[in-house]
Amino acid sequence: RKHERVLQKNLQSCKLTKELYGVFFDRAEHWILSFQDPGNPSLVFLDPPYQENHYLQILNRISESDGIQNGSVVVIESPKKMEFEFPQNLEMIVQKIYGGTSLHLLEKH
Repeated sequence: RKHERVLQKNLQSCKLTKELYGVFFDRAEHWILSFQDPGNPSLVFLDPPYQENHYLQILNRISESDGIQNGSVVVIESPKKMEFEFPQNLEMIVQKIYGGTSLHLLEKH
C-alpha cells in the first residue's frame, strides 16, 4: 500500500504524530462509531473503493458521530458521474472536477 507509506512519510516530515492525528487505513465501519472527540474540528478524507459504493452508509455514520464535531470538514473523492444526496447536517462547500474524478468538500453542522 504505497499511499499509506506516502502519508506516513508526509506526517513525519511535518513532525505530526499518529497520536496527534488519527490515521486509519481500515474500513470505515471499524472506526467511525468509536472515533473519539479530538477536542476540535476534524479533517476527514473519504476515498472508499468506487465499486463497493459505501458512500451513503459512511456519510450517514459521519453525520451521526459525536466524535466528529460540528465544523469538521469532510473531503470525498468519487467518480465524476456519481450523484450524492448528503445527510442534512453535511453541507457542500465546494465541488471540483479533475478528469473523471470529483472532489466534494463538506462541512458538518
